[in-house]
Parts: sequence; structure tokens; C-alpha cells
Amino acid sequence: MSDLKKYHGVIPAFYACYDEEGNISPERVRGLTRHLIGKGVNGLYVGGSSGECIYQGVEERKVVLENVMAEAKGKVVVIAHVACNNTADSQVLAAHAESLGWTPLPPFLPSTSTCPSTASPSTGMISPPPPLTPTLSSTTSPTGGVALTTSLLREMKKTPV
Repeated sequence: MSDLKKYHGVIPAFYACYDEEGNISPERVRGLTRHLIGKGVNGLYVGGSSGECIYQGVEERKVVLENVMAEAKGKVVVIAHVACNNTADSQVLAAHAESLGWTPLPPFLPSTSTCPSTASPSTGMISPPPPLTPTLSSTTSPTGGVALTTSLLREMKKTPV
């Protein structure tokens, strides 16, 4: 992750956009993307819990990301959150985000995990990071069910990003 400057400024979470039947609306996704860019945001964080990722399937999440990227390409940074409650789906979303040329943000651990002090820094990683895409490690707070120990945090800091 050599250029952290692109992550400065206002990077809001992108909210889900549905049609009247409850399906992802590509037109509304593109419209919200244009609106936010027009308001001067520096980037968009797509696919997290604000975007209702836990209620969407992999294909729905792909549609959202594809349409955000189609509107935002070259205008703002897009961070794709690829966390799922299983490794296989997270790998699919990470590869999809990378194929679109943007930054996937994989989780360090699932939100319901605990971190034993003996865990390795790679425990819980979705896969080796995609080869060309910078990745960020993240974890949720202890209130979300993750207990990140000081010793594991020290070990994580040794892992290059």
C-alpha cells in the first residue's frame, strides 16, 4: 500500500439502492454515485454493512460494485469491502473487485470470531491478497464479538501491506 494519500478526505459508506420490488437498482446506484461525486467526496466505500452487505448475495454485491465503478472510474477512489460470512464468497468478491481495477478491503477476521493469543497474523484472512491490489487489514470492535489481543496486534503489525 504505497500511496495512502488517495485514502485522505471524505470517503463515505455507500448505501444500498433498491427498486420498488426490492432488487438492486443499477440506475439508482449510478445516480447516487454521481450525486456523491458531485458533492465533492474523495472516494466511496462500497459493500460494507451500511450498504446492507449481510443481506445481499454475492451477485447483488457484484452489481452494486460494477455500477459504482462504472460511474466513479477515474474520478474518486473506490474501496470495495469484500467481507462475507464465508471464505469462498469473500474470495469471489475480492477477485471481482480486482478484475474491475479497484481496491478490495478484506476482513482480518469474521465479525463473530475471537482472536486467540496464539493465532497467526494470517488466521482469518480470506486468501492471499490478490496479487496487484493493495489490501487493508481490518477487524471489528470487541463489541462486535472480536477480541483482538495486544500480542496478536503486534504480530499483525509485522505483516507487510
